Amino acid sequence: MRFKSRVDWFYKSIIGFITIVFSIEIYSSFQSENLQDVLIMSSIFLLILGFLVYIPCSTYFVVTETHLVCSSFYFWNVVVSYDKIRKVERQKGLFVGWKMATSITGLILTYNKYDELFISPEKEDLFMELINEKIDAFLDNIK
Repeated sequence: MRFKSRVDWFYKSIIGFITIVFSIEIYSSFQSENLQDVLIMSSIFLLILGFLVYIPCSTYFVVTETHLVCSSFYFWNVVVSYDKIRKVERQKGLFVGWKMATSITGLILTYNKYDELFISPEKEDLFMELINEKIDAFLDNIK
């Protein structure tokens, strides 16, 4: 099953703030009648805005039969086998580490010995239920 990344108010406010700042800068450059400045600022703004819109569209989490796939951007994929997952828990404070989230709240996936990944699937409860079922099924098969 595939889960999209949740986008919260904080991420949307960052996009809004950048849009306002660049709009003011482009407007002031346009008032000075310097076409080159307008084109440069507009290009930079469109690149940044495109990047910020692309991040949530390209971030997703797939629960398969044998492993969990966490993907963000086009090139960053983390594939974790269920036997490597030590725990999945809700975030309890500020998380510092690898983040594949577009939200300030989410889940912390602990795997291998010291690896942690912060993720924010849209349906956290269903995601945790599926992951726990897969881990339990994997542990049952080992016994």
